[in-house]
Amino acid sequence: MYNKINGIHYEFIENSASKENLVFVHGSGCNRMFLRPLAKKLKDFNCYLIDLPDHGQSENRHCTKVEDYIAAVAEFVTQLDNVRLIGHSLGGTICLGVAAKRVPSVKMNVIISSGAKFYKFDRKIHNMVREKKVNWLYLIQCCGSLTNIDVWADLLTFEPAEVILKDFEIDIKLDIENVMSHITIPTLIMVGSDDILTLPEYSTKMHKAIKNSNLIIVPNVRHMLPIAKSTYVAQHIREFMRS
Repeated sequence: MYNKINGIHYEFIENSASKENLVFVHGSGCNRMFLRPLAKKLKDFNCYLIDLPDHGQSENRHCTKVEDYIAAVAEFVTQLDNVRLIGHSLGGTICLGVAAKRVPSVKMNVIISSGAKFYKFDRKIHNMVREKKVNWLYLIQCCGSLTNIDVWADLLTFEPAEVILKDFEIDIKLDIENVMSHITIPTLIMVGSDDILTLPEYSTKMHKAIKNSNLIIVPNVRHMLPIAKSTYVAQHIREFMRS
């Protein structure tokens, strides 16, 4: 089922037996379809896969900083009850910001392949923004797991180049490290040991800063962790929420 809340378009995968609402927040240059392989492994919950503003079929808000996305997602989840946020990459940063706002409906946070500040981005990211041209060879290298059919299917769902580049510019500038001490809800942090885009050290730093957080570093996988290892990631999310 598809619908909109406050201008945010979402896909809803319902489980009428569940009272828990999972809200999936995609990363840079993506849309609601990106995390669908993971959501399909979590059908024992209600799953909301959203398009961020300016992405997919959501309304354009001309977002220029991460705080714009955080405000939009916070507005979305206030309309729901019993929310568990699941964010990948930039989506994970957005979920950190929402959790720091202490929205009453948000009960847990899952942050995958992300960070509160991307202070060691490769120069290739900066070059893409400066030259206004997507370096697909580098992005594919960052993704990894190229023998996985779901990874290739996801690569075909990316947004137009201008959206990708706008998000990368936001990534370069963002810094919400100061909000992590305000997060009090249980937080699961996951990252691939070989991630060269959102480095494992970002996740380690989040884990140290966020009370009541768990950290899982998954060996031999890069940035496409929630897709390439969807069954594994889903199982850990399920165990975390049931614990």
